[in-house]
Amino acid sequence: MKLAIWDNGGKTFDRYTVLIGRDVYGMSLHPQSPQGFGQYSHTIEKGEVYKGGDDPGKKVAFEKLPDDVQVEIARRIIDTTEEHLT
Repeated sequence: MKLAIWDNGGKTFDRYTVLIGRDVYGMSLHPQSPQGFGQYSHTIEKGEVYKGGDDPGKKVAFEKLPDDVQVEIARRIIDTTEEHLT
């Protein structure tokens, strides 16, 4: 499963753009918080090369992300994997 993450350095509240497979998500520093943001955006077309949107920032490694963002990405990966298994 493809995983790509961009960090715009805090230019917007939804600081991180995350591509999991073909699904795109936006996330803040604390995506699971009631005051945070962690939401599905859209699915890219099969064969489309996604580059993170208009100004996504720099690509960043999963390991360099804050713990809260890592947890949300892991949860989304598990959810996506379970959907494909059923």
